[in-house]
Amino acid sequence: MPGVGTMGSRFLGVMVAAAMAVALAGCGGSSSTSHSGATTSHSADTASGLAINAYVVKAGEEPGYAAQSPTDYKSTQALQTGQGGYTATDLKRLAAEGFRGAAVEQTGSSQGGLSFVFELVSPAAAKRELAVQVSEDLHLGQSPGVRFKVAAIPGAVGVAYPNKTGGGGGGNVLFQEGRCMMLVGDIGATSSFRQPAVAGATAIWKRNHAVPGACSA
Repeated sequence: MPGVGTMGSRFLGVMVAAAMAVALAGCGGSSSTSHSGATTSHSADTASGLAINAYVVKAGEEPGYAAQSPTDYKSTQALQTGQGGYTATDLKRLAAEGFRGAAVEQTGSSQGGLSFVFELVSPAAAKRELAVQVSEDLHLGQSPGVRFKVAAIPGAVGVAYPNKTGGGGGGNVLFQEGRCMMLVGDIGATSSFRQPAVAGATAIWKRNHAVPGACSA
């Protein structure tokens, strides 16, 4: 994971580092540039954008976090090149799960957010990857994550990283739709830091649940 050593949920590097900064300094962490409502994707391969871009946050869905253009990865090799930090074991696991692609979106605000989706070969593979990601998220850094419920999405898991020295922290929502595994996360300086991630994840689920799409089994 970029910026977080060898821990597993690789796209969370910027966010977790920022959440750690929140815990240590009592204020917001990393910054990113906002772009409102961008819809075109950047491809890490030569082929066109992926249909799974429908499963990341869109404009207005994650309050306080502006949607940006997702970057597409169509192979584990492209994922490793574009994101880095993956071990041979990670890549072997993703290959065994029938990795078909990923879309990764940094959501812009003064503190940072994230939305990503993995497309795998089957719902069973997505369920296995979800379990791996949840386990890794719960053990990121020196402060264990804290589970919280996400009532609107069946099977979803919330993982929070509270700022123990004051308000705020980082919050992630991980969930599955068909053969895809998704995460929406944010960091914030107030007690409501989990709410944007919950809102974003719920919006993705409502848009795509039971609708034929790239993640449909």
